[in-house]
Amino acid sequence: MLNDKRNKECLLDMMDFIRKIDNVKYSAKTELGLSDELIMDLLCFELQQIGESCNKISDEIKSKYSNVEWSKIRGLRNVIAHEYDNVNYRQIENTITKDIPALKEQLIEILKKEFQLDIEKKSNRIKINKTEQGKGFER
Repeated sequence: MLNDKRNKECLLDMMDFIRKIDNVKYSAKTELGLSDELIMDLLCFELQQIGESCNKISDEIKSKYSNVEWSKIRGLRNVIAHEYDNVNYRQIENTITKDIPALKEQLIEILKKEFQLDIEKKSNRIKINKTEQGKGFER
């Protein structure tokens, strides 16, 4: 039961970090006028947070959903956190544009199968339709 709660929270946290990446990607430069370097730093921070949450997910979930590249997620987190001078911004851009959308779909599928959450993708927000103690919630 404890693992289920922790897994659910970590997966939802990962979805929230992905939502933040989408927000940065779509609005940071145009609406906030941020520089490319600052935008990249923001994106790297959110990618690092995804890796942190990934580290807390149980081996059972990781084994069951081996199609998710859990070790690459953790590896990218380690590079960003410990070898920041070696971060390749082209690789980060590729991760943001190709890998993150795929990861988002994989996480939605896991949340649906494991926790029976009906997730609605709407305007870069994840709306959880299943009620928690009688109330729906958004992340």
